[in-house]
Amino acid sequence: GIRGQAELGLNELLSAEETLQSGAAADPDARAVLLGRLGVYQEKKDYEAFKTTMTRALVHYPENQQLLLWQGLSALTDDKVREAEAIFQRVIVHEPADLSTRWERQARFWLVQAYIRMSEFDKAEKHIKRLLKLDLGNSLTHYLGAIVAFEKGAYDLARNRLVKVLDRHPEMPSGRLLLGVTYYAQGNYEQAAYEISSYLVLNSKGSWAQELLNKSY
Repeated sequence: GIRGQAELGLNELLSAEETLQSGAAADPDARAVLLGRLGVYQEKKDYEAFKTTMTRALVHYPENQQLLLWQGLSALTDDKVREAEAIFQRVIVHEPADLSTRWERQARFWLVQAYIRMSEFDKAEKHIKRLLKLDLGNSLTHYLGAIVAFEKGAYDLARNRLVKVLDRHPEMPSGRLLLGVTYYAQGNYEQAAYEISSYLVLNSKGSWAQELLNKSY
């Protein structure tokens, strides 16, 4: 099972399938085998097989963090946001107080997105602060944090977070647009026009952005 997952990580899909079939022949309910097969089905976009295998895996390993993350993401994708929130919280609760794993960090990332959808920005900010404490240079955290700060009306904080994102990813269209909108909200129309124009260079079909650019001028 572990070998199959490794082959999948190397993009050797056919080898991974063969290895995982051998593992399933020995023990179809082994955790490593089930996780590997889920990875294969995800890669092949075989959602029916993925769902069936996920149900089976959760029966045997209901508290496995990777399975919970997949289950939570599936709920979030289906717009079952409260269900997704509860699942991601289960992942976080299982973490030791003095240790942070990639499962916990991923759960917090998706939990922030769930709270943004539900307009629960104070809850989202709490997890943003935790993620920044763990990794101050993470661009995704700063970007999500900028969205949260903007929605809370903390425009200076939103701008500062976006500047950090764009320093690393200057060609990020959504970052440019949000920075332009932030400047517009602050009444800095000249800077707003510059950022929105930069966005339109990257995405010329942004009719809404074009309208905002005209208002900035």
